[in-house]
Amino acid sequence: MCVKDNSRTYLCLVNLLLLPFAWVYGLVIRVRNLLFDLGIFKSKEFDVPVITVGNLRVGGTGKTPTVIALLELLSGKSNPAVLSRGYGRSSEGWREVNLDDDASLTGDEPLLIKQRNPEVRVAVMEQRSKGINMLLESESRPNVILLDDAMQHRWVRPGLLILLTAYHDRYTQDWLLPAGRLREHRSSAARADLIVVTKCPEKLAFDERKRIIQEVNPRPHQQVCFAFESYPGLSDLRDSSVHDWQKIKDQSVVLVTGLADPSTLLGFIEEKCAHQVVHLPFGDHHDFKEQDLDRILEAYSNFPPGKAVILTTEKDAQRFAHWMQNQKFAALPIYAIQHRLQWFESDREVIEKRLDEFIRSDQRNG
Repeated sequence: MCVKDNSRTYLCLVNLLLLPFAWVYGLVIRVRNLLFDLGIFKSKEFDVPVITVGNLRVGGTGKTPTVIALLELLSGKSNPAVLSRGYGRSSEGWREVNLDDDASLTGDEPLLIKQRNPEVRVAVMEQRSKGINMLLESESRPNVILLDDAMQHRWVRPGLLILLTAYHDRYTQDWLLPAGRLREHRSSAARADLIVVTKCPEKLAFDERKRIIQEVNPRPHQQVCFAFESYPGLSDLRDSSVHDWQKIKDQSVVLVTGLADPSTLLGFIEEKCAHQVVHLPFGDHHDFKEQDLDRILEAYSNFPPGKAVILTTEKDAQRFAHWMQNQKFAALPIYAIQHRLQWFESDREVIEKRLDEFIRSDQRNG
């Protein structure tokens, strides 16, 4: 049995025991990548600029906020579309995302991207090459396609590959599954054109930036950029009204998350809230059931009436939407935390320039 003081040692021992399985998994991944590199497995190219956003680690790097931030940079310059697998959805095959869709049919992240960018076409399809063809064959043909979470989907060859790694959980310090959280070897980072370090402190020292770049050790063709997360306000799930953080100044908080890594958000809420914060963590893309609502209600009822609020993420709010018809739930003060990825100014200029150059070059070559 593990106690708090030696939990890190315990985890290290577990990781060591899992290393043989990681070696087997790593061998399979190396063979698969080699088959693509040698052209035995064929990666398909398209006559439209394709930008892939992905990571080496399982979850928690901020792919969806990054896609939304990239769409903002592309706004007014192109006609982009987003294609996702639609993780966690109950439907299968091709589906175009509409604003009034239920997250169970589209996946929570594609629906959030659509809600934040109503004018952008967002679609889900497990087979990305077929999904791209569906977009290109449609009447409203996009001239740029963003693939969400598709670094390991090598059946499509992107023109620009953006690799994300979280500041506190960089791939350079991790191990392959199941000993660690990496889906591919660290060396696979060489395929990326841009490496974005997400979830940085808002005040990132120059020396720290320099140290991380040295740690990443980018190839000549790669650039390393940095971004941080911001939470500008709260959206009331009952009436869609928007509030600033003064709303919770005198309240305790029940924080409900279905994230791979909620640590950054939890730290932010604990700083903002002068009273008690009760965190109810669920798995990534959790499909909330009635027993989960009962658990949330129980946590909320432990506070005096009018002295607490329920906060959740914008992503999880997609899965709460149909539960707002539940009488027990709809009357509660429940808010979605607005979430934005912010580029540091110099990094924004680098990424915007790289996007513009890539799109112009691809369109000329096409």
